[in-house]
Amino acid sequence: ERSLNHAPLAQISFTLHNLGSAVLHLPGLDVSRVEKGDPIARYDIELHVFEIDSELHIRWIYAKSLFDASTVERLADSFVTLLGAIAALTSLSGLQDRQLRRLAGA
Repeated sequence: ERSLNHAPLAQISFTLHNLGSAVLHLPGLDVSRVEKGDPIARYDIELHVFEIDSELHIRWIYAKSLFDASTVERLADSFVTLLGAIAALTSLSGLQDRQLRRLAGA
């Protein structure tokens, strides 16, 4: 259930992860990443953008009590359309059609 204690804008998070991934080396220990399954949304909607091999990848995390998957897919499609319009207006050479399509990925 949506909390009315905060303004709606404060319930959306956008995070750009552009630092790359570090490997932890500890003498005598094998360290590996543990996947925890489906993440729990801390906000109504979270967009996590990762730069991998000069491409942008977006992970959408959302409150399943507020949104269903088809709604978030429509939001992602609209976001890709917006990015395409921005790219067309500004002639961004860094975002290609293939990269824009990947942005819709959850």
